[in-house]
Amino acid sequence: MRTPLRAFNPVWGNLHVYTELWRASMAAKGIKAMLAVWLGPPGGGGKTPAAFVPTAFTRFSTPRSKGVDAYVVAQYAIGNLALVALLIQIGKLASSEALVWGVLIASGLLTQGALLEGARWARAAETARLVVVCGADVMAPSVFGVAFTAPERIGFVLTATMFLIWLWRFAPSGDRGHLVRA
Repeated sequence: MRTPLRAFNPVWGNLHVYTELWRASMAAKGIKAMLAVWLGPPGGGGKTPAAFVPTAFTRFSTPRSKGVDAYVVAQYAIGNLALVALLIQIGKLASSEALVWGVLIASGLLTQGALLEGARWARAAETARLVVVCGADVMAPSVFGVAFTAPERIGFVLTATMFLIWLWRFAPSGDRGHLVRA
């Protein structure tokens, strides 16, 4: 696949290849040609894939504030720490608990990518994610098998509140790519 990704969405980053393969197989004439798209060599049918020309490469970027960049870096770091904690404790967790935490961590990657892209829905989705994660941290008897004290849970709430203020100060809420503050 030689088409540019043009997204910060990690799900699309992993699935776009299959979307292109699906489109190519639907455009193919006959079952044999359709199967060749999926099972044949890159380029299919003995064709050589188009050459990659580095000078023609343009980096994907969207206009956004440094505040959004810093917010995403901070959330990405927290998400990675949460993922490591989940992987360490996964054998001790119920399957449903591991699934919920896994989905919450993955949703962070999706909303962070959307924030970097300036998607209209990103700020609302990230706000909802923060509220759900904070609620889960406070309401769950333990997080990744660790029981937290009341002061530690209050710390979660204060940290989430700080991130919500940061998010609402810097993240765009309108059209794609518009900056709220520099």
